[in-house]
Order: sequence, then C-alpha cells, then structure tokens
Amino acid sequence: AGEVYERTDPEIRKFLAKTALLPKMTAAMAARLTGVLDAAKILEQLAGRNYFIHRHAGKVTEYQYHPLFLEFLHRKAEESLTEVELTATQWQSAELLANSGQIEAAVELLFKVRDWKQIARLIESFAESLMGQGRHRTLERWLEQLPAEELAANPWLNYWLAMAKRMFNPG
Repeated sequence: AGEVYERTDPEIRKFLAKTALLPKMTAAMAARLTGVLDAAKILEQLAGRNYFIHRHAGKVTEYQYHPLFLEFLHRKAEESLTEVELTATQWQSAELLANSGQIEAAVELLFKVRDWKQIARLIESFAESLMGQGRHRTLERWLEQLPAEELAANPWLNYWLAMAKRMFNPG
C-alpha cells in the first residue's frame, strides 16, 4: 500500500486520503467531496490497475477500497490533511453518506467531529427504520454516546433510547 501510495501523484494522494472517509462511494460522491472533476476517471484507473479498490456494478457504479488499504488511507488522511481540512472533509463525507443511505458510516463520522445536533437529527430520521431492521443495539449505542444535555433537550431521543433498550431490558 505504501509503495502504491508513494508512486502516485500528490493530487491523487490527496484524493485517496479524502475519499477514504467514504466506505462506499460513487464517482459523483468522490467528485463532490474532493472537488476533482475527473473522479470517475481516477476511480476507474485505480480499479483497472487493481490498486486496492473494488468496483461494484449496479444502477450506479460504486467503489470500495480494500479494508487494509482503507485503514492505511485513514492514517495518511490524518497525517497529510490539516485539522481544519480533515474536519471539513469528515462533515462533508457524513452529509454525502447520509444522503446516500449509509447512515451508520455518517453517524460514526459525526461522532468524530462531535456534531451532536446532526447526529440527533439522523437518529430521529432513521430510528424507526433501524428498529424495524432489528438494529436496537446500534441505536442504543449511538444514543448512549450522546452527551446527557443533548438527550435531556430532546424527548424523541429519550423515547428511541427506551424503545431500543426495551428489547433487551424490558424493565
């Protein structure tokens, strides 16, 4: 991974570091996040060269980095991006992920940047569907990670916490 990374153009390295925050991405998502207009071309070239990226064909082609390469790129993102740039990229990534239905990944990024209001908004929007999928523990974990003030200020969050806990602790 290090050899591949070091041999690539510095602009591509920055592209890789930023897009690593998207567990699955379309070319459009990568372009919006990075501002690189040829994101589709870059992703296709990387996939064509087998550079630790998988292409998933469907209605819209999605790309996904190999898990070990993804971990490597996360470290590179933390090293190569400024704190402000990393935080802004995390927020943008979370928004793109939420809009594409990748709620878990979006919430995890929002926890990193401590955007409690946005997490609360996503939980309120998706709690019912998470419960319907039997993902009580995920919902419970997210809600318990929120600051007490955030929970106290929003009765719906308390409701969803009680509903999530009810499955495993009826009392």
